This record gives sequence, structure tokens and C-alpha cells, in this order.
Amino acid sequence: MLRSLVGSEMCIRDRVSTQSTGARGGPMEQQATLPEQQASLPEPPRRYYTQYYAEGTGPAPPAPPTGEYTMFGQKQTVVGEMARLGDDRVMARGITQQRVYQEGSDPKEELRKLNHAVLLNLLEVLEGLSANCGADSEYSLAKLEDLRTVLSNMFQLINQYRPNQGWSELWELASAQEQHQLASIAQLTQAIGTAAELVGQAPAKLGQAQETEP
Repeated sequence: MLRSLVGSEMCIRDRVSTQSTGARGGPMEQQATLPEQQASLPEPPRRYYTQYYAEGTGPAPPAPPTGEYTMFGQKQTVVGEMARLGDDRVMARGITQQRVYQEGSDPKEELRKLNHAVLLNLLEVLEGLSANCGADSEYSLAKLEDLRTVLSNMFQLINQYRPNQGWSELWELASAQEQHQLASIAQLTQAIGTAAELVGQAPAKLGQAQETEP
């Protein structure tokens, strides 16, 4: 029985060795006839690495749209001026407050004046409440409307700084992306240099390994 087990094991070893060497049309020959494996993703478009290969290359960005443009299948109108208090567009939204500062005045100075006006109107509201004026009295309602007018004008002046704020945020975002890309390029350059150094040292190391072999 022991001899039969040993003989079966030797037959199995011979069969495995024959399949691995590809003898008599084995799996190795079948693998050689298989088609070459294709990439799972297509190559990047040529316009990306032929036009945008260095700083300052590639076509210029398109000009900002003027008039009407289409976004998500709907026509949009480019508004060149910011909506202001008293305009029809603002009145259509239910904002009936009027502008109390002059056009072209210094926003900082006007904001300082309106801030004092808010405090003054708030003190007058408190004075009216201390004089037993109800919250729905004509005096209280008039003061609340004055507060709405002052706050609406403050928001209007603050909105004048929104374009500068938007440009600053875009500049910071672009700077962060640039720094990230530069750091990635530096890491890739270091990795390429390390790989090139290892490849250059490979022949010498292989020669030493062959000399040390018995």
C-alpha cells in the first residue's frame, strides 16, 4: 500500500511539471496564443498633452459672456450692474426701502454713519417702550421701518465689496492649487531621480553579484 501511494504522488508531480513547462500543447502554449490585454481606460486626449505642456501654453480662456447665455438648458441674462435700492428689480422682491446715501460716496464713511443711525434708532425704540408705547403703536412701527431702511442700506454698501471678496477667494484657491501641483511635481522629480540612480547602479551590483557566485 505504501508503494502505491508513493507511485501516485510521483505521477502527480510529473503531470504538474509537464503542464508548467508547456509540453505537448500545455497551458503555457495556450497563454502565448491569447490576445494581448488591452488597457481598461482610453488614452488621454492629445490636446491635453500637446497644447498644455508648459506654463503659458495652450489657447487663451474664452471671453466672459455678454448679453444672454445658456446654462443647464435655460437662458440667463448677464447683469452688468448690481441691483440697488429703489430699482424695479429690487422693488419686485418686496424690498421697498429707499437709498439714504448719495451715489459715489465713500462706503466706509457711509457705513460708519449708518452704524450710528442704527444705535440711535434702537435707543429711540427702547425709549418708546419705556414710555408705555405698545409694540404695535405708530411710533414703534415707524422706528422699526427706520431700522429696516438703515440695515438695508448697510447691506447695500457691504454688497459693493462682494466682487473683490470673490476675486480674493478665487486667487487664494488658485494659489493653493498651484502650490499643491508644484509639490506634486517636486515629489515626482525626486522619485524619477531616485529611480534613475537605482537603474544606473544596477549593472555594477549585478556584476558584483555574479563575481560572488561560486
